[in-house]
Amino acid sequence: MSTEFNELKQILDYFESPVFLVRYSGKDLKVDGCSPKFKMLFDCLGRKDETVNLPLFLSETLRVDNKSLKFIESQLESLSEKPASTAEFDLSFNHKDFYFKCERIGINKTPYFFVIVTQRYKERPFFNKTHKTLDVAFFQRIFESLPLGIAVNKIDDNTTVYVNKNFEDIYGWKAEDLQNVSEFFEKVYPEVNYRKEISERVLSDIDSRNPEKMQWQNLKITTKLNEVKIVDAKNIPLYDQNLMISTVTDITESYYAREALEQAKSRFDLASQANSDVVWECDLKSDKLYWGDSFEGIFGYKKGGDIVSKSFWESKIHPNDIHTFLNSLKLAKEDKSLNKWTFDYRFLKKDTSYANVRENVIIVRNKEGEATRLVGALQDITKAVKREDHLGLLEKLVAGAKDAILMTKVHNDNFLDSEIIYANSSFQELFGYDSSGIIGKTPLEFYVTDKNKAEFTDLNKKLKNWDLVEIDLLNFTKQNVEFWNNLSITPIMDDQGWYTHWVVINRDVNDLKNSIIKRQLLTQTHKIFTENIPLNALLVKVLQEIENQLGSYVNEIWLLDPYSKKLTKSVALKGRKVVDLESDDTSIFYKSVIEKIFKANQPLITIHQENLYLEDSIDIKLSYAFPIQSHGSILGVVHLGFTHAYSREHSLRSVFDDFSIQLANEISRKQAENELTSFFEYAPDFMCIAGKDRYLKKINKRATELLGYSEDEFLSIPFLEFIHSEDQNEALETLSAAIQLPGKQYSKIRLISKNNNTLYVSWTLFRLKDSEDVFCVGRDITGKERLGELLEKRMYSLKW
Repeated sequence: MSTEFNELKQILDYFESPVFLVRYSGKDLKVDGCSPKFKMLFDCLGRKDETVNLPLFLSETLRVDNKSLKFIESQLESLSEKPASTAEFDLSFNHKDFYFKCERIGINKTPYFFVIVTQRYKERPFFNKTHKTLDVAFFQRIFESLPLGIAVNKIDDNTTVYVNKNFEDIYGWKAEDLQNVSEFFEKVYPEVNYRKEISERVLSDIDSRNPEKMQWQNLKITTKLNEVKIVDAKNIPLYDQNLMISTVTDITESYYAREALEQAKSRFDLASQANSDVVWECDLKSDKLYWGDSFEGIFGYKKGGDIVSKSFWESKIHPNDIHTFLNSLKLAKEDKSLNKWTFDYRFLKKDTSYANVRENVIIVRNKEGEATRLVGALQDITKAVKREDHLGLLEKLVAGAKDAILMTKVHNDNFLDSEIIYANSSFQELFGYDSSGIIGKTPLEFYVTDKNKAEFTDLNKKLKNWDLVEIDLLNFTKQNVEFWNNLSITPIMDDQGWYTHWVVINRDVNDLKNSIIKRQLLTQTHKIFTENIPLNALLVKVLQEIENQLGSYVNEIWLLDPYSKKLTKSVALKGRKVVDLESDDTSIFYKSVIEKIFKANQPLITIHQENLYLEDSIDIKLSYAFPIQSHGSILGVVHLGFTHAYSREHSLRSVFDDFSIQLANEISRKQAENELTSFFEYAPDFMCIAGKDRYLKKINKRATELLGYSEDEFLSIPFLEFIHSEDQNEALETLSAAIQLPGKQYSKIRLISKNNNTLYVSWTLFRLKDSEDVFCVGRDITGKERLGELLEKRMYSLKW
């Protein structure tokens, strides 16, 4: 912008008149600013001096109608062609009259205009006829300054003649929005039934032509922005002038305040009727006591009239309390700054028992601060004192309990949202928090973890029904140490049948739970290893059981190769899924830990300061590895990775120390069994295991190949069916000897093949340790026997 333009804008600040600056670009008119006087008079003090189109500026500040706007634009465009020219004109819009003076100033051939605006206050017809000698503008200024909303309408056609700004502000509608009475009712009272009721009442009162009826209180109106207000309205008819003056006052705040006061008064009246306190008043000048009606009902004394002597009152105060009572009351009366006094003491009843009572006294003082009157309420607190004594005893019991006890205040039916109001010392010790870290918090902050969210979801369903619940959950302390918590939650009901509190009892059952988990793992592992499946499949099932019991995310077993003496990953689970070892590369994170465990032969727990991120956006925060060992030798290492860091080493070791030994024994047995099975399957001789029940329990491939029977046929048919009929008794005798006698038994027994061939077999039988089953090894000697028979025949033929 040019220097001259900046100077023009600065001149605006020095104008004493309401003025704004307009620039004409040849295409449109822009307003570049306005004087402080303009902003003040036309209620736009918040407007910033920013360039804006002239139509928008005039509509927002002066509320110019379209017809007047076009006239102003035409005047300014005409002046743009005449250097140093001036235009003056009057316009009426928005029910107001204005005088405009436009002065053209040219800078660098760009037309600028200072436009001075003055509101004129011309005489209105209704003023001309009634007060010709008065200054009309003066009355209009009065109307504008009054706190009332004022509007003037013609009686004959309901058209609006005048509306002040307060009228618009109170009703929340512009004057042009309310051009006639019907439009007024439709917009200000949008609810149909209410509008019908109000309009009929108002119009009926107006039709009565009685000014006293034209007053309406507590009308509920609605602004253009849907704000509801309460107003008082009044009409002043000027029939000789054909005018109706309407006034309106916004009483919204006072109406609701009065309504609240009435409600409070109503509640107070009801409370007073239900109040069982003894209300009394004492005039200190006359020493007269005036007692309320409850005196007889509470204490049993009959009284004649309202006055009870002061001496009678004092005589009923417990002897041990009278001195402190009177001394405390005396000090309270003498303290001119004190207006309330409370004292608890014992009061003798008619039945000779003492009631615990509480005095709540208002001390009325004169201007000098001297006590002149006492107004009090004597309250029987006997039950409350006894209850407090009982609660005190109960609190001592709860505070000294070994179980961790928590009490929460009910806010809704969600236990986790309730407010903790008490925690005994055992709770603080168990969870590691002091009182300041507990009171005012919610159970959500102490109980819910990633590992027990599912349990709490099910738990909440029962708690919403206000059922007592008991469950074992994994919780963790302030130091993120994990423990098993036996959680018992009981809802507490008040005298009215509303549930107000939860009582929560916590018990550390970590050792018991770990013992159960360990027993479960040992039992399931043994059961798994009884299955006749490969070793790796068995280990996968073991890892799945560990994951179910402990919640570990990564589970690996590394076994020692008996030939290379190197540790290699045997099986792995990740997020309940079996990992393809050939494609898995996560072992780079753990191999150093595995080798460390193997060398040290000790378990190791590691909290990872830098989380180990897996490819599925899961990070491992804690890992635990322990050796698979038996009799001092290590068969391998189990590695577990957790997505949380609050498992404690004590718990893990208590679960896995014995498990490690059993797993080693099961693996050793399975490996030995696998070796034996391999030897059994591929041996060149007959091999089988015979039971006492005369059925075979196991048979090798060599036997099926030589005799032609399938394995199922061998195992489902009594073994005597495969033995030559002449050798069956000998077979049974040899089997019985092998069962009863130590050592080996030998025999030569013939077998019959499926194609009915006879095979000569030399048998060695012995009993398996701790079993009645007999292991049988047979060598096919059919060829040898046939050769022997042939030689014997030859020798016999030569002999003859």
